[in-house]
Amino acid sequence: QAGEQFWDGEECQSFCTCNGVTGVVQCSPSKCGPQESCSVVDGEFGCHPNPHGTCSASGDPHYLTFDGKAYDFQGTCRYVLATVCNDTVDLHQFSVKAKNEPTVQLNRCFWSSLEGSWELHL
Repeated sequence: QAGEQFWDGEECQSFCTCNGVTGVVQCSPSKCGPQESCSVVDGEFGCHPNPHGTCSASGDPHYLTFDGKAYDFQGTCRYVLATVCNDTVDLHQFSVKAKNEPTVQLNRCFWSSLEGSWELHL
C-alpha cells in the first residue's frame, strides 16, 4: 500500500517504503538501534526494543532468575548471578558473582563478597 514501511532481511538490514505515486518500493540500508533486536513481536517483523529483566539474590541465599524461577543454594561455592552469554554489539561484557560461605550459627550461608562491575540505573 502507498506509504507502507517495513523492514527487510533476516537481520533487518534494510528499511523499505512504498512510494504512493509510482508504486515502487524503495529500500535503504539500515539496522536496529543499540537497544533493539530484529524479531517478530505480535506478528510484526522489525526492530523492537530489547526486553528488560530482573533477577535477585537475598537471604541465606535465595535466588530468583530472569525467567522467574526460584532457587535456594546452600553450598559454599561461587555463583554467577548475571553475565553476558556471547559477544553482542553495543553491550559491554560484565559478570556479577556471589560467594557463599558457611556461618557458625544455624548452619546457614551468607555472601562474603560480590564480584563484578556494573551500573545501576534508577
